[in-house]
Amino acid sequence: MAKTRTVLADQIAFLGYPFEHNNLTCHSGIISSFYTSGPVNIIQLDASVNASNSGGPLIDPLSGRVLGVITLKATGLTKSFKALRAAIKGNIAAMIAAQQQGIVAEIMGVNPVKAFEVGQRQMLMTLDEIERQANVGIGYAFSIEHLLSDNVIQERL
Repeated sequence: MAKTRTVLADQIAFLGYPFEHNNLTCHSGIISSFYTSGPVNIIQLDASVNASNSGGPLIDPLSGRVLGVITLKATGLTKSFKALRAAIKGNIAAMIAAQQQGIVAEIMGVNPVKAFEVGQRQMLMTLDEIERQANVGIGYAFSIEHLLSDNVIQERL
């Protein structure tokens, strides 16, 4: 008899192209939680989801049944990380505004405002890379249960 219900700790698999891989990859894990956010049922995974897995299928490996669509990963990065990113973006905007107002200074042929802007942009790129690679082994998927019960979709199946 085929399993009809998905429960906590069930094994899952998902497909995607993480970290710009050209080849399809398969990852596995378990279901760690179910909850609802607005109209959508969410499946929380104990698995290393990466940004490029988004949109890929969440699969029950025993039945081959698609359970959901991978949506996002948890990074473990705190509000302080977001505040740092916002501060850097604010610094860059302030430097651009100062230059547009004609506030330009040079010290021995170097524009310190422009040099500081370049440094801030490099820090922003570093934050982007940290965020891209940060992964605490938790991911999320939208359940497709609500889609399977939709009349429009049922008519087309």
